Amino acid sequence: NTSIRLEEPSPNDLCCRNLPFSLNDEGLRDIFKDYSSVDSARIITRGTRSRGYGFVHFADAEQAAAAQAALNGTEVGTTTNGQPLQLRLDFAMSAPRPILDEAGAAAAAAGTPQ
Repeated sequence: NTSIRLEEPSPNDLCCRNLPFSLNDEGLRDIFKDYSSVDSARIITRGTRSRGYGFVHFADAEQAAAAQAALNGTEVGTTTNGQPLQLRLDFAMSAPRPILDEAGAAAAAAGTPQ
Protein backbone atom coordinates (compact mmCIF):
# COMPACT_ATOMS: atom_id res chain seq x y z
CA ASN A 1 0.00 0.00 0.00
CA THR A 2 1.41 3.40 -0.95
CA SER A 3 -0.57 5.51 1.53
CA ILE A 4 -1.08 5.81 5.25
CA ARG A 5 -4.67 6.03 6.59
CA LEU A 6 -5.04 8.84 9.13
CA GLU A 7 -7.32 8.79 12.18
CA GLU A 8 -8.68 12.26 11.40
CA PRO A 9 -8.20 14.77 8.58
CA SER A 10 -4.77 16.32 8.50
CA PRO A 11 -4.89 20.13 8.84
CA ASN A 12 -1.65 20.37 6.83
CA ASP A 13 -2.46 18.05 3.90
CA LEU A 14 -4.91 18.67 1.08
CA CYS A 15 -6.18 15.91 -1.15
CA CYS A 16 -6.60 17.43 -4.62
CA ARG A 17 -9.13 15.72 -6.92
CA ASN A 18 -10.36 16.29 -10.49
CA LEU A 19 -6.87 17.01 -11.79
CA PRO A 20 -6.03 16.77 -15.50
CA PHE A 21 -4.19 13.54 -16.34
CA SER A 22 -1.48 15.69 -17.98
CA LEU A 23 -0.66 17.51 -14.71
CA ASN A 24 2.65 16.61 -13.03
CA ASP A 25 4.01 17.32 -9.53
CA GLU A 26 5.43 20.68 -10.61
CA GLY A 27 2.11 21.71 -12.17
CA LEU A 28 0.25 20.77 -8.99
CA ARG A 29 2.67 22.80 -6.92
CA ASP A 30 2.18 25.73 -9.32
CA ILE A 31 -1.58 25.79 -8.56
CA PHE A 32 -0.61 26.65 -4.97
CA LYS A 33 2.18 29.13 -5.89
CA ASP A 34 0.61 31.93 -3.81
CA TYR A 35 1.09 29.91 -0.61
CA SER A 36 4.66 30.03 0.69
CA SER A 37 4.35 27.16 3.16
CA VAL A 38 3.86 24.42 0.52
CA ASP A 39 6.44 21.75 1.38
CA SER A 40 5.53 19.21 -1.28
CA ALA A 41 3.08 18.40 -4.04
CA ARG A 42 2.65 14.89 -5.40
CA ILE A 43 0.46 13.47 -8.16
CA ILE A 44 -0.58 9.87 -7.51
CA THR A 45 0.19 7.62 -10.46
CA ARG A 46 -0.30 4.06 -11.57
CA GLY A 47 2.84 3.27 -13.50
CA THR A 48 3.52 6.50 -15.38
CA ARG A 49 -0.15 7.55 -15.73
CA SER A 50 -1.76 10.05 -13.38
CA ARG A 51 -4.79 8.82 -11.44
CA GLY A 52 -6.28 12.34 -11.46
CA TYR A 53 -5.56 13.25 -7.85
CA GLY A 54 -2.68 14.20 -5.60
CA PHE A 55 -1.63 15.60 -2.26
CA VAL A 56 -0.19 18.96 -1.22
CA HIS A 57 1.54 19.28 2.16
CA PHE A 58 1.74 22.65 3.91
CA ALA A 59 4.07 23.54 6.78
CA ASP A 60 1.39 25.96 8.05
CA ALA A 61 -2.16 24.69 8.72
CA GLU A 62 -3.60 28.23 8.37
CA GLN A 63 -2.25 28.47 4.82
CA ALA A 64 -3.67 25.03 4.02
CA ALA A 65 -7.10 26.20 5.20
CA ALA A 66 -6.80 29.44 3.22
CA ALA A 67 -5.80 27.56 0.07
CA GLN A 68 -8.70 25.12 0.51
CA ALA A 69 -11.18 27.99 0.89
CA ALA A 70 -9.77 30.03 -2.01
CA LEU A 71 -9.04 27.33 -4.60
CA ASN A 72 -11.77 24.71 -4.05
CA GLY A 73 -13.94 24.68 -7.18
CA THR A 74 -11.55 26.60 -9.43
CA GLU A 75 -11.14 25.33 -13.00
CA VAL A 76 -7.84 23.51 -13.49
CA GLY A 77 -8.28 22.13 -17.00
CA THR A 78 -10.69 20.20 -19.18
CA THR A 79 -11.62 16.57 -19.72
CA THR A 80 -10.79 14.83 -22.99
CA ASN A 81 -14.26 15.79 -24.27
CA GLY A 82 -13.84 19.45 -23.30
CA GLN A 83 -15.78 19.56 -20.02
CA PRO A 84 -14.25 21.81 -17.32
CA LEU A 85 -12.42 20.15 -14.44
CA GLN A 86 -13.12 21.90 -11.15
CA LEU A 87 -10.52 21.35 -8.45
CA ARG A 88 -11.92 19.56 -5.41
CA LEU A 89 -9.93 20.08 -2.22
CA ASP A 90 -10.48 18.18 1.01
CA PHE A 91 -8.30 17.81 4.06
CA ALA A 92 -6.60 14.47 3.57
CA MET A 93 -7.67 11.33 5.43
CA SER A 94 -4.65 9.57 3.97
CA ALA A 95 -1.24 10.70 2.85
CA PRO A 96 1.42 9.22 0.60
CA ARG A 97 3.66 6.86 2.53
CA PRO A 98 7.07 8.51 2.79
CA ILE A 99 10.03 6.65 1.32
CA LEU A 100 13.05 7.79 3.26
CA ASP A 101 15.87 5.73 1.80
CA GLU A 102 16.74 2.89 -0.58
CA ALA A 103 15.76 0.21 1.96
CA GLY A 104 12.38 1.91 2.43
CA ALA A 105 11.86 2.00 -1.33
CA ALA A 106 12.64 -1.71 -1.61
CA ALA A 107 10.28 -2.54 1.27
CA ALA A 108 7.50 -0.43 -0.29
CA ALA A 109 7.98 -2.14 -3.65
CA ALA A 110 7.81 -5.55 -1.96
CA GLY A 111 4.76 -4.51 0.08
CA THR A 112 6.46 -5.25 3.39
CA PRO A 113 6.78 -2.91 6.37
CA GLN A 114 10.21 -1.54 7.05
